[in-house]
Amino acid sequence: MASHHFYRDLGEPFIQELCRLLRKREPEHIALLGPRGAGKSMLLQVLMHRLGSDAASSRQQVVLLRMTEHDFKRPADLLGFIRSALGLSSPENDERDDPQSLSHAILDLFQRRLESIRSLVVFVDHLPRLPTPWVRSLLGAFQQLHEGEPSLRGRVGAVITGAEGFLQFTQGPNSPYRHARQFIMQGMDRDTLARYLISCNQPVDLASLLGEPAIVDHFETRFEPGAIDLLLEETAGNLQLAQEVMLTAQRNPEMFKVLHEQNGGPFAWRRLEIKEMLKRYKRHYLFDNIFVRMVLREAERDEHSFDRLHQLIEGRNPPPLTLPYPTNLEIAGVIRRDELGAIRVASPLWKLVLRKTFQRAYIADVLARQRRWSKAWEIYEALPRARIDRPPIEEYRLRNVLQEWHDEFIMLASARPREV
Repeated sequence: MASHHFYRDLGEPFIQELCRLLRKREPEHIALLGPRGAGKSMLLQVLMHRLGSDAASSRQQVVLLRMTEHDFKRPADLLGFIRSALGLSSPENDERDDPQSLSHAILDLFQRRLESIRSLVVFVDHLPRLPTPWVRSLLGAFQQLHEGEPSLRGRVGAVITGAEGFLQFTQGPNSPYRHARQFIMQGMDRDTLARYLISCNQPVDLASLLGEPAIVDHFETRFEPGAIDLLLEETAGNLQLAQEVMLTAQRNPEMFKVLHEQNGGPFAWRRLEIKEMLKRYKRHYLFDNIFVRMVLREAERDEHSFDRLHQLIEGRNPPPLTLPYPTNLEIAGVIRRDELGAIRVASPLWKLVLRKTFQRAYIADVLARQRRWSKAWEIYEALPRARIDRPPIEEYRLRNVLQEWHDEFIMLASARPREV
């Protein structure tokens, strides 16, 4: 699969594409990847609504397994949850708690349900929240449905959502969900962003506006030319970032009320208001965003991810991505690659975050924590004393660096001279 085929924008074309893949005589298995807050869970709601409307006539059952709704203590709890979602009765003395037999037990449930229907589509949301052995058991059952028993093959479709932690189950020859078609959902298209802005000042949520496209005609929301394009350009359609920007108006209600009254006119959203929200968000809120901080922390733990970001910010061209599957930075919505594998920062907001973050002291600290001592020391030596001191919010990085050096020196001191 060509690398640029990974990417999809949240919008009507992608929804129709997924519906087509799941309505096939042999529905497909799909891995829906994307950053936290990208709208993956909402998209499953939309697909449930679209497919559920014609499930009865096609003898196809549609099931949603949302793993955040229950606190599973034992494998038997998960098995009971799946059994209930499928509408099956509970057999006596079925309390299997062995993770090794969990995959076979799940497969048995699917087989029982398929005795009375033609096909089954299973949506699984937040699967990586489960213990890893359980995740592998459930994915192993889907793998068997895809390539195992001929009587079951091609009768169960699946869409499983996940962020960076889901990658390990979709890549490599031993990954249980390696057979699935993978999509990365990084942002909304222009039409969906307009629907999101409608939901910001109308009594309707975005899932309803996507589930019933015609419902938009019931709401009189007008946009000044260029308002939507400005927000789309700055956020690359990232739903989580767009929501944070729009929350700026709620954090400053009096100012935006005055701004709205001063401009007047028939528009619900004006370019000037969007521009002011973006300015205030960049200045006061962007760098406190917990999602942004989590992504940066993950990048700091991986040398390849950190080096790619460093090279991009310095204007150097990182090596093209040639692997036939996505990287953590792509799934987090930080970078995109083109059809040749060349990468770029996904949005101006992420570019601003990286430029402000990748200062020389920060780069040296991360290199030292990665135990790349020589590169870190070169940067430290070139820094003036004032640049080495850390503000209180960043002192934790220096403490971590000193701890890493302390551990390294202890290890060297305890080693034999020949080893040193």
